Amino acid sequence: MATLGSLKDLTKYAQKAAAFVGKPFTAKNKAVQLSLANIPSVIDDALADLDPKTLRSALDSAAEGEPCEQTNIILSMMDKDTIFGAHLSTRKEAVMACDMGLIDPTANKYDIHTGDQYADLWAMLETAGLRAMLRRMLQSIPIGYAAEVIDWGAGGATVLGFQEVHPTRIKFDMQGNWALTTLEDNQVGEDKPFGSYHPNQFARCTYNVTNGLPSRQGLGRVAVWLIFFKHFARKSWAKFIERFGLPFLISKITEADFENTALKAKLLKQLRDFSTNGAILTTQDGGVEAVTVAGHNNKIHEEFVACIDEALALLILGQVGSSKGEPGRLGGNSQQDEVRHDKKENDCRTLIEMVNACIIQPHWLFTHGDLAGCPRFWMNFGTPDDRKTTAETFDLVDQMLRRGGKMIDPMQLAFEFGLNVVDAVTVEPPVPTMEAPNANQEKDPEPAD
Repeated sequence: MATLGSLKDLTKYAQKAAAFVGKPFTAKNKAVQLSLANIPSVIDDALADLDPKTLRSALDSAAEGEPCEQTNIILSMMDKDTIFGAHLSTRKEAVMACDMGLIDPTANKYDIHTGDQYADLWAMLETAGLRAMLRRMLQSIPIGYAAEVIDWGAGGATVLGFQEVHPTRIKFDMQGNWALTTLEDNQVGEDKPFGSYHPNQFARCTYNVTNGLPSRQGLGRVAVWLIFFKHFARKSWAKFIERFGLPFLISKITEADFENTALKAKLLKQLRDFSTNGAILTTQDGGVEAVTVAGHNNKIHEEFVACIDEALALLILGQVGSSKGEPGRLGGNSQQDEVRHDKKENDCRTLIEMVNACIIQPHWLFTHGDLAGCPRFWMNFGTPDDRKTTAETFDLVDQMLRRGGKMIDPMQLAFEFGLNVVDAVTVEPPVPTMEAPNANQEKDPEPAD
């Protein structure tokens, strides 16, 4: 059972970085540990020899702020379990497929990244690898937390790049303060609090499933027992198939031939040459009784695994992902689609808050001196299914506004529907001209009387 420990342990990583506030960033004075932050603390197949006692110990350690073993198990689950990994990939791709950019909240103008005041800033972020960083940050969904080292240029004028902090290198005290397990001479070094670095050195993201430490908040911790039982169910299933699912050839011979050892061996060899997994010889009067499993349900392993897979789909996607029901709608229920959209919106808003707080605002503050005119990072998480309804709503609102001499901003419409808006060019239609009749042209014959 986890214990709270001393008061010192509760806040052992709660170091403040007041001495760094106001000083410029510099990429040259970063500690060596940061350049090695993406190296995992543990590299092995955590599911290979996993047992209930080891799993329980890993979960208890994570509850006390030591999530290395739990994180390694979750990463192995993502790699080994096809359903778990595929559902997480689907959820991440739904987020990364959203249009993203910078907006001006004061003027309510939407940046389409083409020739406006934020184009250079957006180009810098894309060059630094913002999209790849956001994809890695989505690891917080199964793990509960994620962190990236921000490689700032001198003075914070530019962002040079991002580097992942491997989740097995992160620890917490009981108050939720973060620490980095450093490397010294290729060996595990001390636990260095994040607060001892510059306050804008890291971008951090957490996924709040439950209250408490970030190491207790990922979907992987919720799903770990399900996948553990599924892992062992598959092992039992394989043994079941090996014992009861192998094909056999049965041949009946006379009792005299059956007593002939040489002939019997020759016949068995010929039967095995038919590429079967087993062969049986019996006498003409003899027989073979089929051995079956007790009970009437021989699909118990299959149904058990299917039940777990359905639970994982509901946990990660918010719906079972079935093709049954109304065509074009997963699960045949609009409420499930709404839940799926709510999850995507929550994931997008988590990334939006992280980028604005950890990257956009610090950069703008150090380059402009204050946050006046600071843009906001935004992701358009509206669903394509709602485009028709949205267009009809925009049309209705626009008609109402035009009665009062107003109209909807075209840039907002462009951002909502992923369009590029350019100035309209009016082309005057050509004026038709009357040509004079040709003198040599034969005249139409006059009608006869």
